[in-house]
Amino acid sequence: TLQEKLVYLLHNHHPVTFARLLTLTDTLINIILFMPIGFVLYRILSPRTNLSIQVLLFIALGFGMASSLIIEMSQAYVPQRVPSFSDSIANAAGMVFGCYLPYFWKHARKHEM
Repeated sequence: TLQEKLVYLLHNHHPVTFARLLTLTDTLINIILFMPIGFVLYRILSPRTNLSIQVLLFIALGFGMASSLIIEMSQAYVPQRVPSFSDSIANAAGMVFGCYLPYFWKHARKHEM
């Protein structure tokens, strides 16, 4: 299991390796958690507006950074939580990636036909 692998790393490897693994895991989780929000943002804005994908991605980036910074700032007041700018970057990246995926799928299907 994942827990066994993490415990093994903690007990048998250099702490820097374990810290890097946790950082990578946190980053991937943050990206994955914000992808659905970007997906929904695309699905709401794309059919109702005539905005290009570049503008939609810029909106997703701005919305992702703003919402993530609010979340990270609120963590300063929660015991046992540490705000991190790298989390904000990962969250915004997830939002942008989630916004781009439906666009990519839509255009990939057009090229298949």
